[in-house]
Amino acid sequence: MLAIPRDAPHVANAHAFINFLLDPQVIAKDSNFIANANAKAAAAPFIEPAILSDPVIYTPPDVQRRLFVQTEDSPEQTRTITRIWQKFNTGQ
Repeated sequence: MLAIPRDAPHVANAHAFINFLLDPQVIAKDSNFIANANAKAAAAPFIEPAILSDPVIYTPPDVQRRLFVQTEDSPEQTRTITRIWQKFNTGQ
């Protein structure tokens, strides 16, 4: 994750650096170095074949279809979780 602080003195430079990092050849070098996936499809030709073919790093489409994003708990769920946690913590 990259972020630019609100009070950054050189915001334009920060944007230029982020754009540099997102260049396909640059992000591919990062992926090769840390053996981790990136979301830049154009980087694929520059990533080592062993990394691209590793299903742990680049999840196959059939597995991706089964994945989901956890949503935020509702207020009711949060209250229930807090209540149960308090009972557990106090040994009740």
